[in-house]
Amino acid sequence: MPSIKLACPRTETPFGEMFFPGIMVDVLLASSKYQSFEFILDSGADCTILPHFMANLTGNHLPRKADARMEGVAGISQACYKGKVSMRIGKEEFKVRCLFTGSDRTPFLIGRIDFFSIFRVCFDGNDCNITLTRGE
Repeated sequence: MPSIKLACPRTETPFGEMFFPGIMVDVLLASSKYQSFEFILDSGADCTILPHFMANLTGNHLPRKADARMEGVAGISQACYKGKVSMRIGKEEFKVRCLFTGSDRTPFLIGRIDFFSIFRVCFDGNDCNITLTRGE
């Protein structure tokens, strides 16, 4: 199975310049068209997390009552809602379960559930790239 090699930018931190695992991912919208968004590929995140406004764009109808609550790094808790999204990286199309948060300011994260079962992921901080190999 061919691999997808994605170049990643470097970013400045208080410790100097470092590898940033940001990748462009096409998300299938309710209009049946794909639109690209930058995601952080986060091996520490349980699942893919999207801001609230993406639910409507992707055709996910959220219930009034949250499915769960999620706590972030700063200890701030927010409502989250279960959904699914179809995505594409290069020519590889796939679906992942996700959580939509109650905020439109949530960063786009790709987490382990589903994605890490679909792809073997190799982070290369020296060459600033991520290699994805589809499982069989």
